[in-house]
Amino acid sequence: MQINIFFCIKRVLSLLLLYKNGYDVGKYISYEEQISKNKSWYYESLRESSVNWHESRNNYFPFVQHFLSMLYQCYQELDKRFAIVNSNKITKSSRIEATVLNSLLPISKSEICKILPDVSPTTVEYVL
Repeated sequence: MQINIFFCIKRVLSLLLLYKNGYDVGKYISYEEQISKNKSWYYESLRESSVNWHESRNNYFPFVQHFLSMLYQCYQELDKRFAIVNSNKITKSSRIEATVLNSLLPISKSEICKILPDVSPTTVEYVL
């Protein structure tokens, strides 16, 4: 239980430090969700970074690499959403189609609605 609380505190402090230093992507994209999508990598990076910690010979690189990769993925997701939302000149149908076609993995109706908050679920369903 203590370990889970530690990880939650670490994540919250990480977001706070990001906000204080001008990295406000966490306001728009869930950093937690990015970690959840890559849970095994997250825990593996923590494990690797903890090896020889008691002897002060641990290597922080795996954790820092994971942290920066998750931050980069958050910004990629934000860029994708802004590109879609800011493209008001194209129709909603075209934006839905572009969202589906640009997705590397199968995408659900609810995920499309999350990416395109100005498009109703009914419109998404109709286009699909």
